[in-house]
Amino acid sequence: MPNPIRVLIVEDEALIAMELEGLVEDAGHEVAGWATTFDEARQLIEDGEPDVAFVDLQLADGQSGMDVARYIAEHYGSMVVFMTANPRWLPDDLLGAVGVMSKPYTMNGVLARPAVSARRHQETPAGLQAPVWTDPVAVLLGRLGADDRIGPPTGLWRRARERTRPVHRRLRPAPRTARKRPLCCGHSMSEFVTRLVLKRDLFSETRKGHLASAPDRPMIRRDVSAAPAWSRPLGWLLARREIATMRALDGVPGTPHLVSVDADGLLRTWTEGAPLHLARPADRAWYADAFRLLRALRRAGITHNDLAKPQNWLMTPDGRAAIIDFQLASRHRRRGPFYRLLAYEDFRHLLKQMRAFAPELMTPTAKRILKRRSLPSRIWMATGKRLYNLVTRGIFRWSDGEGTHDRLDAEGPAIRAAFLAEGGVSDVAITTYPLPRKGVGLYAFVETGSPLPPVETSADIVQPVPALPRDAQGRARLDLLDRVAMNQTPELPALIGDDPALAAIMEPIVAGRRNFTDRRISRLEG
Repeated sequence: MPNPIRVLIVEDEALIAMELEGLVEDAGHEVAGWATTFDEARQLIEDGEPDVAFVDLQLADGQSGMDVARYIAEHYGSMVVFMTANPRWLPDDLLGAVGVMSKPYTMNGVLARPAVSARRHQETPAGLQAPVWTDPVAVLLGRLGADDRIGPPTGLWRRARERTRPVHRRLRPAPRTARKRPLCCGHSMSEFVTRLVLKRDLFSETRKGHLASAPDRPMIRRDVSAAPAWSRPLGWLLARREIATMRALDGVPGTPHLVSVDADGLLRTWTEGAPLHLARPADRAWYADAFRLLRALRRAGITHNDLAKPQNWLMTPDGRAAIIDFQLASRHRRRGPFYRLLAYEDFRHLLKQMRAFAPELMTPTAKRILKRRSLPSRIWMATGKRLYNLVTRGIFRWSDGEGTHDRLDAEGPAIRAAFLAEGGVSDVAITTYPLPRKGVGLYAFVETGSPLPPVETSADIVQPVPALPRDAQGRARLDLLDRVAMNQTPELPALIGDDPALAAIMEPIVAGRRNFTDRRISRLEG
């Protein structure tokens, strides 16, 4: 294979750019950058000359991709491939570009028109034939010769297009009668050994444990039958969505694997990792992997619809991205406007997490996309979201946990400053726990060697501790403190390991914990 090629993407539609990024990376090449305006493209070109530029005709600032092509032709020797649904807008010489890709190339395939291509067959001032339809994979593989430049897409591009087709278009869906009632052969309730209740709401109870026959393999059990009888039908509706999504994503790295389904609920694999509001990733590599994961969902025709919650994103022990909790996810048989709307919001929510935890990684393009919320989303936030919060948090006293990092970011600095102003306080660590009405509560661990006087803050629980657990860099171990705040102390021994000094620090913190949320096991266990 030739040396990796640096590819610049100039495209103002986020989903198309993300799909093209995936195609470039899958081919073993490097994305030199992504721009939505002429100025952004010029800056990226000046920062590092790309080998190839895929350029959309209509840019976000009202300028044309032809301006980008002219700039490249005048100052650099990069190849340009235009991306447009209207090739007739281009001049006959294509401004020196090597070809044109028809859009939308990832949704409806490449709409090759040999007649248009024939009209463009003429010599450019440089003595090269000006092509119209270009195989982007051939460009990336360095195979852009005369035969590849002219005519409809090659077989290589068709195979790449087939690879990006949604899985649900290649697989026949199960009959509705088979999906209606999610009962199948699998492990029964009696085989599952519960170690910890992670979550309990009106629709199900989520537990961590293992099968009696495999104690070393952690599992997650979602028990719908533990819900009240009146809310159980809705609980099964959510569970069926999760079951269908996990089946569609089977084998995709970073997603849970469905083990079995029975009359009480479902069993899936446990995904090891820290939720985003605890991991707070600042490494560009994690976000690149998260975008890779979103592309995998997109290719399977899946939208998650709940990625605004940082606890649905995980950082695995090896630094990779993972997604959990697919109860609100949806499978789309067609990539129509509704699908693109939901996929766009998934993409925006990942940018929202980047803004919260790694704002220095936000590019001007990302900031612009984050500000451009879709119209249905704006309507939902102004109307339906308020009613939703009133019903779930006010009437049912149930929290979905959304907004975790918002409270931490908005209120955390003031809480820390208030306690650090007190004499004898050396440090403050703040984490969260489920709290109805507010969504999440703020739990402050205050490191002090003397009695702590009352301090007026917005923290919901304050616990003085003689010392905070710390990692090798001296940072507070929020993964440990989070378990204490959520009263999930059975998980602490595995995190502490064989470290007697750390165990000694944690012992008084666990003994003095102030959240004793009920963690009893439902009536079905045992």
